[in-house]
Amino acid sequence: MPASRFPLFIRLILVCTLCVTLLPSLGRAQSASHVVISEVMYDPTGAEPGAEWIELYNPTAANVSLSNWQLRDNNSADTIPTFVLAPGDYLVIASSRAAFQTSYPGFAGNLVSLENAIGNGLSNTGDRVL
Repeated sequence: MPASRFPLFIRLILVCTLCVTLLPSLGRAQSASHVVISEVMYDPTGAEPGAEWIELYNPTAANVSLSNWQLRDNNSADTIPTFVLAPGDYLVIASSRAAFQTSYPGFAGNLVSLENAIGNGLSNTGDRVL
């Protein structure tokens, strides 16, 4: 093998080895192992706090029972209505089902309602959602 091609050959082997080793782990590193809060509507155009809502996402490969789970803000907590969130599914937790359906009449996804403010009502100037 000519001397000028030897380093190129070694570099190709090294790059291929790195690709085979690292690429599969990069995809796994980006997937969550738990339910995540994917969206929060804390300042709706409708009446507050009735039109506020939070969306959860299950990125795992298993069903997740939300039985006895709580949703908290800075001041208080609410128990989420019993629901099993399937893998890859979303769930909207609304303060008010009627207010949510008025704002999003074509929504056909998973929806549960607290029929009460989320926590103490989500602040428009700063709050936590846990």
